[in-house]
Amino acid sequence: MLRRHVRESLEKYCQENNFTCVTKKTKTPEEFYKFLARAKVGVSVGGGGFDTFRFWEILGNNCLLMTEKIAIFEPGSLALDYRRIYQFDDLFDFQTQIDKIGHYLRTQYSQTDLKDEYETILVEHNSIARVNKIIEFAKSRKII
Repeated sequence: MLRRHVRESLEKYCQENNFTCVTKKTKTPEEFYKFLARAKVGVSVGGGGFDTFRFWEILGNNCLLMTEKIAIFEPGSLALDYRRIYQFDDLFDFQTQIDKIGHYLRTQYSQTDLKDEYETILVEHNSIARVNKIIEFAKSRKII
């Protein structure tokens, strides 16, 4: 239900604010990646869990990310505390965050300003880094 409401709110917001918005399902992965390559913002709403491919695809393609509250790290973790990530709790909060991201895009957005952050994400959140964190955690708990 949240996914549908987010999509409808996003479409309405983009129409009212003259932003281009693509919410239709793509026919092929290639078509999806063509849209994503041109995108500035990607929205990821739960359905398959937070640690889904879509979430990481958006970040990996140097997009700003709008997503539900992230709960894949321990409470208080700053592991995903980036300027490019906008989190929401519910539909009302989604509207607040979309207003913030719209203002940001219109007034101060620059991929160059976010370059260091993007490079950090690529290094700290790639597959190897994630496996190494799991191994470190398992060792600290004496599981392995």
